[in-house]
Amino acid sequence: MPVRRRQVVLGKFTALAIGLAVVCAVMWISLVIFDIPFGLDVSPGAVAAVTVHLYLFGLVFGALGLALGAAWGRRGLAAGVTSGAAVVAFVLSSIAPLSSSTEWLQTLSPLYYYSGSTPLVNGLDPLHLGVLVVLTAVAVVVGIWAFDHRDLRA
Repeated sequence: MPVRRRQVVLGKFTALAIGLAVVCAVMWISLVIFDIPFGLDVSPGAVAAVTVHLYLFGLVFGALGLALGAAWGRRGLAAGVTSGAAVVAFVLSSIAPLSSSTEWLQTLSPLYYYSGSTPLVNGLDPLHLGVLVVLTAVAVVVGIWAFDHRDLRA
């Protein structure tokens, strides 16, 4: 029985999401365990909030890479462009707040939605998490569409 193209993309995204969840869970457990001997004085709930934001932030760029790879069929190019997008997002979120006239530009960066609400202090931010979920969903849908319409013989 042939596998539909969308199943391939969704399978790869599922693997990405599960792998990233494992990495984030290990990070959370490590920070909670090492809080005691190193006296980090951070509550497990606060670390969990940052971890959830980080997880969705990672999914945004993972889904972007998946979409580009599905569209172009070139893993290296997709990884390079995704890495470039991450650098641009970092620079934008770092430089934009330096002037009141450009401060609004930081909202164009996914990094803003990861850390802009300071989840370590303020907990989960549903609006920021929602933006990250929407960006991820859009990238996955674009990846599915692109892979469905790509000529695989080329």
